[in-house]
Amino acid sequence: MSVLTEDWDMDPLQDCCQLETLRLSLCKLSERSCEGLSSVLSSQSSSLRELDLSNNELQDPGVKFLCDGLKSPHCQLETLRLSGCLLTDEACASLASALSSNPSHLRELDLSYNHPGDSGVKLLSAGLEDPHWRLDTLRVEPGGERWLTPGLEEVFLSAHNRHKHGEQETTTV
Repeated sequence: MSVLTEDWDMDPLQDCCQLETLRLSLCKLSERSCEGLSSVLSSQSSSLRELDLSNNELQDPGVKFLCDGLKSPHCQLETLRLSGCLLTDEACASLASALSSNPSHLRELDLSYNHPGDSGVKLLSAGLEDPHWRLDTLRVEPGGERWLTPGLEEVFLSAHNRHKHGEQETTTV
């Protein structure tokens, strides 16, 4: 199997009939790869439900490209894994914007092993007041899962403080 590089052409994926799960973790994908994936997500024939891009150097600009696809009314994606993709609060802002544009499908978002910061987590959490958002699972920490529901009052932001202070830091949303 060849290694997927920046020059990898995503066009053949657009023609895949019933592809529902695509796992591209540790495939050396970058920002440029996300442009092609965005067109796959926005394709009228897309049936993709789960996309795992974990442990690739996508960075914030790459996620911004992906979000163009997420905004499409044709996008059916339910699970997006972006663990360890060098993301910050800027990527969270792009994701929050995309979810506001097309909120009906994405249910699970994995941002663990990234650096979303307090502001990034708050941006995504604030969208839960929108009754059209279906996001119910947001992973933002290396070892933890945060279940998001409309009644959420606190978001756990840091697993590191447990070791320092014996408790987990929280913030009110």
